[in-house]
Amino acid sequence: MIRNRNPGKDWYTDAVTLMDDAYAQFLLCDQPEAVAAILRGLLGIKGLKVSVSQVQRRVKANNLRGVVFDVYALDQHGNRYNIELQNAPEGAAPERAAYHCAQLVSVSLQRGVNFKLLPKSYVIFVTQRDIWGRGKMLYDFVFMDKADHQEFHDGIHIIYAILDNINPATEAGKVLCDLICSDWRQMYVPELRRLTKFAKTTPEGDKNIMTPAFQKFKQENREMFAQLRKEAIEQGITLGEQNLLQKVKDALDTIDLPDATKAALLSKLAVSD
Repeated sequence: MIRNRNPGKDWYTDAVTLMDDAYAQFLLCDQPEAVAAILRGLLGIKGLKVSVSQVQRRVKANNLRGVVFDVYALDQHGNRYNIELQNAPEGAAPERAAYHCAQLVSVSLQRGVNFKLLPKSYVIFVTQRDIWGRGKMLYDFVFMDKADHQEFHDGIHIIYAILDNINPATEAGKVLCDLICSDWRQMYVPELRRLTKFAKTTPEGDKNIMTPAFQKFKQENREMFAQLRKEAIEQGITLGEQNLLQKVKDALDTIDLPDATKAALLSKLAVSD
């Protein structure tokens, strides 16, 4: 790893995973091969290739509420994909998934094109907790008739991928493992391993990915950092190590980060002390 004079950035670089919005935004920017690898693993669609991939794509809906897609992708057949990386359960509410789906479908057809040419749309929410409570790693929701369960066949899918229910023996499980893995050497998917290694071990990756990601992370959580810094200055001399670590843990619990990243950050802090 590229070491910096800023220990906070070193901890962030060591511990951060793709489930961090700031990091994912810079790591996956203009990386269609990596996005395609994620989609192939989660959806089981062999041969899927991504022709267009964008991060933080904004979709405006006139005077209505717009959305920002964490990752937006278009494949070689014109099918649309939205990947949402949500650590907090409230960020993965069914109503939000439905709205994202509606907005994704709304940008799928040009004016005058026949409705029968509507491409398939996939909204994928990767989330820590199993809000459905059925113990599955993947939930694939489609429209169907309530009485006889006949599928509507409109090509629209809302998929939940649950990090708490990972099965690493499957291709989808390997992708999910990589999304919460901070060490490129332990990753399964070649495209994600290569990209993570570049970001965390090369000067160019440090400059173009890690530095702006860390700055964005700090900006998004500046109030928490300011309060933590203030308490450390005021009480750090008298606080025991465990009490200080507990304060850090309490502060991290207010941030939308995966549990594995929080644990890694605490581990780095404990070692450094």
